[in-house]
Amino acid sequence: MDIIKIIFTSIGSLAAMFCITRLIGNRQMSQMSMFDYVNGITIGSIAAEFATSLEQDFWLPLTAMAVYGLAAVAIAWGTCKSMALRRFFNGRPTVLFEHGKLYEQNLAAARMDINEFLTQCRAAGYFDLTQLESAVLETNGQVSFLPLSERRPVTPQDLGLAVQPEKPCVCVVMDGRVLAGSVNIDMIAAAAPNSLNQLRVQSEGYDLCVIDLADLAARKEEENTTMSLLRGECEAFCQRGAALSGLDVYVASNVPKGSGVSSSAAFEVLIGVILNDCFMTKKVSPIEIAQIGQWAENVYFGKPCGLMDQMASSVGNIITIDFADPAHPDVEPVQFKP
Repeated sequence: MDIIKIIFTSIGSLAAMFCITRLIGNRQMSQMSMFDYVNGITIGSIAAEFATSLEQDFWLPLTAMAVYGLAAVAIAWGTCKSMALRRFFNGRPTVLFEHGKLYEQNLAAARMDINEFLTQCRAAGYFDLTQLESAVLETNGQVSFLPLSERRPVTPQDLGLAVQPEKPCVCVVMDGRVLAGSVNIDMIAAAAPNSLNQLRVQSEGYDLCVIDLADLAARKEEENTTMSLLRGECEAFCQRGAALSGLDVYVASNVPKGSGVSSSAAFEVLIGVILNDCFMTKKVSPIEIAQIGQWAENVYFGKPCGLMDQMASSVGNIITIDFADPAHPDVEPVQFKP
């Protein structure tokens, strides 16, 4: 029975500490005042006694923890509102070094010797005191350094450069799966063999694209063109054992170009499906067709795109994708109940 009681009181003390910590607020050790530090140790000690006390009423240590927690909140609120309380509880910053002079009296008051001060300087990257304008011991125990103006890092403002404003990055997907779906617009094509050993693709409303199947190396001058995508996909299928031969393809589409509905991904998947159907003895999967399209766009077209658009176009319908392993993405269809 004692063990069971200790288990439950331990869980209770952890819950109480969690609530009190959330009430007090989150601060790193380096940001704590001396009062915060001592108060935290005291609350932890009471929580340990709360968890292991078998005879004492658990309300007594719980009340003590609550009192310490509320006292910390009250003092934090008071120091935010009153400069006098802030100086009383947190103290004042102490100047240790300024204008080439080391204040030994302030070092002694801060219980810091010269060797410790020099260690702090070296840890901050200052091995020569002549590089410093001042050093201040903050109320949280950290030493702040102000280098001489001629020793400070150069900024774009110093160089007269205009820089673009930056914004923090936002993780769209951190844990979980991407939800992607195809839409009710498409590309269709008709294909027929030719004896020229060329892939000739005519898209409705666009110029004829012709590539020689005997020369599938990437070309710098073709980057950002349809030719680069065709050449890249042919090379990818050759690497997988396709015996390519001349082919004429005519494409009609109602996918608007440049409208954000993945027209390039749809085109890559369409060409991949044609090459897979016409020249592969061992057919590749829709997932691999999407990867081929991405590879052609990355390596030949010169665009560092992802894989989601190609995957949605190739697999079709509504799917979820886990890209934890980019080489082997986990794709699952979304099942809807009738």
